[in-house]
Amino acid sequence: MQNVETNAPNIPVPPPETVERVREILERLHSLKKSKVREYIQARIELKSMGYEAGCAIYWLLEPSISRHAKEQKRAEILGIKTAWILFGGCVVALIERRLGLPLRWTLYTLMVAEMPLAWLISQHLFPFPPEIPYTAVTEILSIEDPRMVPILLEIYPWAERSRKAEKIRERVIFLLSFITDESTVLCTAKQLVSLHKILLATGGTSTRLLPYAQVTILKALRYIGNDLSLKEMRCFADKYSDPMVKQCAQECLPVLEARVQRMGLDLLRASEAPALPNEEYLRPATASPTEPTEELLRSTGRNE
Repeated sequence: MQNVETNAPNIPVPPPETVERVREILERLHSLKKSKVREYIQARIELKSMGYEAGCAIYWLLEPSISRHAKEQKRAEILGIKTAWILFGGCVVALIERRLGLPLRWTLYTLMVAEMPLAWLISQHLFPFPPEIPYTAVTEILSIEDPRMVPILLEIYPWAERSRKAEKIRERVIFLLSFITDESTVLCTAKQLVSLHKILLATGGTSTRLLPYAQVTILKALRYIGNDLSLKEMRCFADKYSDPMVKQCAQECLPVLEARVQRMGLDLLRASEAPALPNEEYLRPATASPTEPTEELLRSTGRNE
């Protein structure tokens, strides 16, 4: 089982009629809000019966919001760097003005310039998730029991990292990873594996330290879906992790992941060159007569020039 080494989502796009049907069910669930229990349960059963296809449809319905959030996060990082430089410049100007005995006029101007982007950054940090969160869609995507949902959940995770749904997504990912074997068809992109590493290391957002059994589950799954970055994390766990059970699991999984990464590297580096012709073979043109003397034909040198 090979891994997809690009950052493009590896999630199939369902037919338009399926996407529209899922959209209609989600709107019905959102409008019901458990007020009509029977209709609400029937709608959930209908959506769950579609299985993995419904999960793909929900992802592509959420994808515009996920992309917009990713752009906002990148914008926040760039703006944060610019704001830091502005504040640093303000501090330098304040020191110069104080040493020269001048009023702190330019320092105030600098702080005024930095005020608006700083306020926007603070609001992004405190409220990074858009107010119109489609909780219904995320709730339904978590109810689908199919290991192929792992890439979808990992694709959604950065978007929901600081929301109250993040813990539910982590729990579901760990549960579905327990079903992955060497015969599974689960494919993860490098971006999705970064999210899985963050869950494993409990970094970012509101992450809490995982219990040993959850770490063991992730390490065992990384044997079959990991990449070179996963190999680095696996070595760290195998060398110097404190919990003996997790450390032993990493040591057992390490050779399997090393063989997988080496196999992936060979697949990427293998050249697509034509087999060389033996020196004794002659190059006879298609228009040549079969009775043409052999000594007048060209002969292969056996070298790639």
